[in-house]
Amino acid sequence: DDNDMDEDAPSGDANDNRSNSEEDVMNGTGSDSAKDNQNGQTITDRHRALLLRSFISKCLELLLDLLSYPQTRVYVAPYLSSHHLAVKLAISKLYLDRSFVLYRQQVDMLLDSERMEVATAASTVSGLENIGLVEGDTATQIENLPYNDVSARIVNQRAHILQKLLHRHHAREASEVVFAGVGRVTDAKWLKEKIAMWVDDTMYDVCYRLRLVDDDDDEVIQLGNEKKTRICMKTADVAKKLGCTCRELLESILLYHQSSRQSDGAILSSAPLYPTEALLWDRHSVPPGNYGLVSEGSITGITSLSLPKLNARFLSAGDYLLRNFRLFRLESAYEIRADLVDAIKRMRPMPQQDGYTEDSLNDYYGNSFNQDENVANDESPKTEFQGWARMGLELGTNKLDKQGLRLIRVDPPRLGESVPASVIAELVLDLRHCATSLAAEWDEIGEFDNLFLVSVDASKMTGAPAPMMGRKDRRVPDEEDFTFPERYGIQAVRGCMVLEVRDEA
Repeated sequence: DDNDMDEDAPSGDANDNRSNSEEDVMNGTGSDSAKDNQNGQTITDRHRALLLRSFISKCLELLLDLLSYPQTRVYVAPYLSSHHLAVKLAISKLYLDRSFVLYRQQVDMLLDSERMEVATAASTVSGLENIGLVEGDTATQIENLPYNDVSARIVNQRAHILQKLLHRHHAREASEVVFAGVGRVTDAKWLKEKIAMWVDDTMYDVCYRLRLVDDDDDEVIQLGNEKKTRICMKTADVAKKLGCTCRELLESILLYHQSSRQSDGAILSSAPLYPTEALLWDRHSVPPGNYGLVSEGSITGITSLSLPKLNARFLSAGDYLLRNFRLFRLESAYEIRADLVDAIKRMRPMPQQDGYTEDSLNDYYGNSFNQDENVANDESPKTEFQGWARMGLELGTNKLDKQGLRLIRVDPPRLGESVPASVIAELVLDLRHCATSLAAEWDEIGEFDNLFLVSVDASKMTGAPAPMMGRKDRRVPDEEDFTFPERYGIQAVRGCMVLEVRDEA
């Protein structure tokens, strides 16, 4: 029918125009602004960049989901490892961009998830057979090992192959690596120092013999009845696209292939129990409750987070414990952040006003009374609290000549650890100005209770109001405002546990 064709024609043109505008947005071409026919939103350069970042985050989230399921990991992990995708993402220009924090966090999760310990013996052994490390009876023996021993066996076999290759072809230049122990060869920091002394030809030859690069291997593809050869992209071209040198790319690939990953138990034992200011106000790790209403997420309507997910099946028992611990820690951090914001707002930190001005320190002729006083005036003003909070008190007292916080002892790290074994400090609280009911609550604090120490510098407060919500006429709540530390001058947040309480009144 001609009438039907005339009615359908405008809709087809609109769809074509819409598809062309979407292609221009994704490709970064076209005019500075385009019109979305469906939503009626004007897409500017800033919105286009947000769309591209959202697309990249969603792609990385899909890869993380595929690696977290045992059924899909068997096929996805070897493919990503053969193309060194995680390494290329980690040395790209986008990873060095400090403004794209979500990308950095997702790439770090991808680097860790690609080498995570897997309890599925069949998939592990098949991966060993594919790289030629085991065959026959050796595969049967490895199937009976625990999953953490299988992961260690893979790394040790790779180190042994590297040492044999260097002994045969580059024994003089890489003698330290050849005769080093397996623990040294699998240590990324030690190995990086040694391979830094290799020449570029040696670096490329080692990576090529380990089948980590395939510059000279052209792939033959079948197109109908004809066979054509597809030339693989050279390593130098890949490095140029990533914005790095060819040696940096080869070095990163070799270190990632040879280094060992921390076990799930070691990661759990080294994880901090108390959140710090970096985690509390991290929008991607501890998101707000109304995350979709924030201005940055309103342009796409789709948001991604760098959070572990709970599945019906897990890769191993350590993977199950690690994901639950991280989610529980982040959930606790969200509640702790709300309590800290409420207490700090009520205490109202302000710069201390001493009543003296710069002119009052000079005599009648404009000369300064004391040169040392001018030096002292250059210091930033102290912080005083003009309000009060039931759950917050200022450290220190005027009655006793004691500091509010005094470090007593810092124990050295235990064997195999890098953080102090314990930090013992003394806190001084003055309850004389508190009401009877409030002092009774603080007196109930006893051994093994948890407290949080907050360092506030009022001289660094911006005093700006909370940002506006996206397309709303109201501001973001302070509990979910990520600029709250800058607005109130928060410098550090540390958790502690009470060991002993003394009453020196």
